[in-house]
Amino acid sequence: MKRTAFDERNDRRVVAEYESDHLPCRYCGRTTDRETLGNLGARCQDCYDAYVGRNHAAPVLSMPEKLAALEKMRGLFGASQPPRRWAERLQFVEQQRGGMLPAPKHMGRKVGESQRLTPFQRGAWRDVLQCRPGMGGESEEA
Repeated sequence: MKRTAFDERNDRRVVAEYESDHLPCRYCGRTTDRETLGNLGARCQDCYDAYVGRNHAAPVLSMPEKLAALEKMRGLFGASQPPRRWAERLQFVEQQRGGMLPAPKHMGRKVGESQRLTPFQRGAWRDVLQCRPGMGGESEEA
């Protein structure tokens, strides 16, 4: 059937129906159907093809470069602390604070409520420090 007259309501309905099923590509802005965007990481097909065409492999490092990177990470993450420090901290929380973790903070201000240690956290620090309930919290010496 050939359209004989302009019907603005019908045109708006068609446009709204099309727009409800299409969104802009996150990278180039081209209107693309939702299914494609969902499958390709919010990219249209052209942007996805360009993305997967790039080489995403990590660079191959020599042993001295790997050691330098390791030392840098140790500096960033405080390798000067003993490896079991986290377990000792959870032990302290359970024994001295009644099992209540401190409230989370952001920029020095409390942003939440204190929470209890989970059974997993209790079991984890006991396993690492080789403590059992009823032993007073001291670690066993082998």
